Amino acid sequence: MPRGLSETEIERVVRDLLVRQRRVSVRDVMFALQTQLGSGGRTERICRVLKRLESEGEAARVADAAVTDEIAALRERVRLAEARAALSEERERQHQDLWAARYAEKVAQLERQSRATQSLRGVTHEQYLRVHQRAIRLARRLAKYEDPEKPDEDERD
Repeated sequence: MPRGLSETEIERVVRDLLVRQRRVSVRDVMFALQTQLGSGGRTERICRVLKRLESEGEAARVADAAVTDEIAALRERVRLAEARAALSEERERQHQDLWAARYAEKVAQLERQSRATQSLRGVTHEQYLRVHQRAIRLARRLAKYEDPEKPDEDERD
């Protein structure tokens, strides 16, 4: 005498079949039930369980597909952000190199101008100051010979 199958037994067999193959028919379920449990079950009941589990599985596949699509979209966004960051870093490096080169160019130009100006003048500020101080001392000594009454200022220092 065929025994009655429980809802959980039918669901377990249907889930196993759905995992192994994409399309499962009522006949496939009934055959698996007969093979595994010794009873095929009622067609109407098996059909109801199969449809319910297929719709749940389809909903899960749709959700999985949506999650997979979302993950792919996020990966693409990360890839684009990394590309933008790399481009930004490259542009910043080029910008820094440009201004470093301009700065070095201006420093070299000022050094050339300074050397050219010194060679045109021929006398540095320090040289001029020493010559001027010496000239003042000599002028004071000369003034002493012109006016013997006036004391020598060099002797006072």
